[in-house]
Amino acid sequence: MPEENGKETEESVDYSGCVFAGTMDGENYGFYLPDSVTDEDGNMKLYDFTVLTAAEHMALMDGQASGKVITFHKGEKPTLEDPPPPSDEQISEQVRRRRDSLIDDVEWRIQRYQQQSALGVETNDSQEYYEKLLAYVQALRDIPAQSGFPRNVVWPEMPE
Repeated sequence: MPEENGKETEESVDYSGCVFAGTMDGENYGFYLPDSVTDEDGNMKLYDFTVLTAAEHMALMDGQASGKVITFHKGEKPTLEDPPPPSDEQISEQVRRRRDSLIDDVEWRIQRYQQQSALGVETNDSQEYYEKLLAYVQALRDIPAQSGFPRNVVWPEMPE
């Protein structure tokens, strides 16, 4: 790289077709295209950066799409790593979402039975089935109280 007033410049290097991996604030790493890494005077705005070929960048994107995590390293090329295992809090959130979805799936039948009963019309479901649905929904609501929650959940079966 040529020097200009004691400073290295990037002017003579052709970065077309490349992608930069680095940080503009010294903390948050990311990918940058060549036209976004220099200021109006041509000075580099990135710190701790490395240059990637388009193929290297695409390999990282493909790896991320297949479930890997891109890990940035100060002054070195990013690598693909296995994601960390989910926390109990994350698993708990997933279990609760599934539970809520299962409750939503049967709530309409419970409401229909209640409305038909209130109107005194013949119900589509029997009283026995209605009570099984109520017990099923209660079992779903009780899932967070299970001793294995959130990693070892025993899911109740939908009544037939």
